[in-house]
Amino acid sequence: MVFLVSILISFLLFFGNSNFVYANPEPLINIILSPDSISFHADTSPGTFDSQPVDVTVRADSKDWSIHCEVISPLTLSGRTNRIPFERLFINTPYTDPAVDKGAGLGYESMDQPRLVAKGSLTGAAAIKASSLKFRLLTTWKDKPGTYVGQIRFTYLTNP
Repeated sequence: MVFLVSILISFLLFFGNSNFVYANPEPLINIILSPDSISFHADTSPGTFDSQPVDVTVRADSKDWSIHCEVISPLTLSGRTNRIPFERLFINTPYTDPAVDKGAGLGYESMDQPRLVAKGSLTGAAAIKASSLKFRLLTTWKDKPGTYVGQIRFTYLTNP
């Protein structure tokens, strides 16, 4: 009986209606951040404090892609509850206007919303340096001196 069922299934597979399924694989993307973490050493108050620059290196097999970043947690003083709001963390990217000062110096925009940090197309087999980012913290008299840390999310978007 099993043999007969397998012959019937084989017959239907070879001579019956065949539906071929084509799977379009997800685009390949590699994003490397160097360094992969930043901190701000705000030794005095008030003022602006820069982190080390962050290089964004990308390998992509998509024709049209972009990378955005956004703050996902308030900056906090290491080991304490002091918080600095999103709007006082700034970023300088190749896409910010170098002639505009929005509170932290020329070319810096507030991280109060997601920001475009890189865009491009197919990179081939090799990764390319897509962007260099500079982050800046603006403190006030209310902020205590120390090292501030937070979390930033990088999001990859592709247009088919």
